[in-house]
Amino acid sequence: MLKTALRPGVTEVQLWGLLNYANLANNGDWHEGRMLASGPRINPWMQEASPRRVESGDLVGLDTDMIGPLGYCADISRTLHCGPGQPTRRQKQLYRLALDEIECNLK
Repeated sequence: MLKTALRPGVTEVQLWGLLNYANLANNGDWHEGRMLASGPRINPWMQEASPRRVESGDLVGLDTDMIGPLGYCADISRTLHCGPGQPTRRQKQLYRLALDEIECNLK
């Protein structure tokens, strides 16, 4: 749902609202915080969604704990790219670095 809605001009709050709506519409219950940021706001991490409009080429990061359908507890983090176009070389390097860290921690 977020990938489909992610386009230049949509606000961080609108994207967060879609995530919350999807959870509630599927009998989910609760979200911890509204951690969703885009573009220059993505770092430092853990910023709550704002009225900032996502721009073409931005990375959008989200992190939430939630109680979803059937009482399922989940910790979800995602990084998405707002097109059109492809992520920059630097964005790909940063994504790879984060993925390498996760893989190392799982060993």
